[in-house]
Amino acid sequence: MIKYANLFQKNINFWGADTQDILRKSSILIAGCGGLGSVVSENLVRSGIGKLVLIDYDKVDVSNLNRQILFDLDDVGSLKTAVTKRKLEEL
Repeated sequence: MIKYANLFQKNINFWGADTQDILRKSSILIAGCGGLGSVVSENLVRSGIGKLVLIDYDKVDVSNLNRQILFDLDDVGSLKTAVTKRKLEEL
């Protein structure tokens, strides 16, 4: 198991442990898991945000795949929130 501090050590070196702790304790709501929401949610997870709340009632469509980076052909027809959650948990 990778420790939180090890995973985000470069962030801690850049902006300090106190700021990283603020991120870890923060919650953010993402309204829409499409083009902007998928990019923002991935970057927040990679930055060490503590909790994301995802809201989107849409399903992944083939027309989404060229611009919504978390989705691929295997996801077509699935709820965007379910796919986004699963893929962000993998990160």
